[in-house]
Amino acid sequence: MAQFATNLLTKALYHPDVNSLSIRDRIDWARRAEKSSFDHDTRIKNSEGASFESATGHKVLANSLGFVGEYKRSYCSVSAVPIAQDAGGLMRRDYWYSVARRVSSLDSPEEVGKIAAERAVRGLGSRSVNKSRVPHNYRSAGGCLNFGRRI
Repeated sequence: MAQFATNLLTKALYHPDVNSLSIRDRIDWARRAEKSSFDHDTRIKNSEGASFESATGHKVLANSLGFVGEYKRSYCSVSAVPIAQDAGGLMRRDYWYSVARRVSSLDSPEEVGKIAAERAVRGLGSRSVNKSRVPHNYRSAGGCLNFGRRI
């Protein structure tokens, strides 16, 4: 039964295609995301960069009750951080990213760059909110979590 669960977890969480892109292709994804930001709006004047990242891992779990389980996991992401500037010189930065378990599930670098640019430009002309005292309500989620309970 544990092997069956391990196979299901690995199948859902691990996709080897995250390592399928060459280093040049990964750099290209990041460059395409950044270029898309610049191409989307002329008010994008600078950038804090863009990135492509991927990782895989193998997790092994064990406890004193005899449970031993393992699964593989993977993820990849593409992001862009453009800086918009208005005619008065005011600058705003923003970002956007896409994260997925497999490369084929990521948004395109062009889409990521476009959304990041839209968010940065939308911030132009914004201003800080005046300080004020406002009521707040903290609600604990502790009642939903029951650590240490044995079934």
